[in-house]
Amino acid sequence: MTIILINTQKGWRGGERQLAWLIEGLKERNYNLILICRKNTALEKFAISNNIKYYSFKIAFYNLLFLALALSKIINKETTEVVVDCHDSKSHSIGLLAKLLFNKNFKLLVHRKVIFPIKGWFSSKVKYSSKSIDSVICISKAVEKIIKSNDSKLRTVVIHDAIKPITLEESNFLIRKTNKTNAIFIGYIAALTEEKDHVTFLKTAQKLSKINLNFHFLIIGTGVLKNDLEQLTIALGIVNRVTFLGFLDNLNEVIPQIDALLFTSKSEGLGSTILDFFMAKKPVITVKNGGSEELVFNNKTGYIADIGDVTALTNYCLEIFSNPENTKRMVENAFEFANQNFNVEKIVAATIKEYNYLVKE
Repeated sequence: MTIILINTQKGWRGGERQLAWLIEGLKERNYNLILICRKNTALEKFAISNNIKYYSFKIAFYNLLFLALALSKIINKETTEVVVDCHDSKSHSIGLLAKLLFNKNFKLLVHRKVIFPIKGWFSSKVKYSSKSIDSVICISKAVEKIIKSNDSKLRTVVIHDAIKPITLEESNFLIRKTNKTNAIFIGYIAALTEEKDHVTFLKTAQKLSKINLNFHFLIIGTGVLKNDLEQLTIALGIVNRVTFLGFLDNLNEVIPQIDALLFTSKSEGLGSTILDFFMAKKPVITVKNGGSEELVFNNKTGYIADIGDVTALTNYCLEIFSNPENTKRMVENAFEFANQNFNVEKIVAATIKEYNYLVKE
């Protein structure tokens, strides 16, 4: 069996981290691997440094047809069964075009990580059709439900993202960035976009600030709403209680310094940030957004409220710090839950099982 993995992203974020772990696991098991990626990216460097066979291209919407033809030619060189494993939307398009137009002699597997409804005729009738693709790996049951509602005949399997223990690093990074030496840091790591609902985070911060002067709030991430959110902190009177840290690539250093995660996203495929905090043994407060409900079980692995419920989120944050024995119990539960269910070995094995199923079918 030959496994061709495709990822067209420019940067190195959660999806690329997951793909790298998968590649490492497959390489350890001596699978025949080929990576297709964007030219001059971190993934290309990863392939070179790990001696992975790869092809890299300039990738844009206008050359997807060319890339599909290139993929077909790569497949034709292989003498074993081929599974094409697509890890993002453009990868999916490339694999789909190759299968529909050039070469049907391979199995097409697609990863779906977002919980957004499938919209438009082409996406619903072709791109996510059981007639076009062979299987979808869904990051959560919530995502699987969306896929099945579009085409109940399409094969799906739920395989969560993997997580590794966070190495605790001694650092005063947050103190240097905020100039707060005795603060209780409540953080949120997410792109600054509408569906992440930073408005609820900041309204909760406003209520908490009136109760405890030691609370300080961290927003980590970049996005189109930065200016709007900065203006909101002024309107809410908490401009001195909130620090916008932007995108950080040293989260293994930062997360251990954050006292709690307040995760207010309205729509989430899974919420891998929550898993990062679980592994760092840090408490989590979140909302019922789809994916979070498969990770946070109220008063067992964290606290979970309704979307936008500022009062409940405020109360849960206060409970985290006023009841340390219960909080310690929850973070230990969360660590064990993540360690047992989301370890890399288990995720790699589940993915290989799906490859084998498709080839045997």
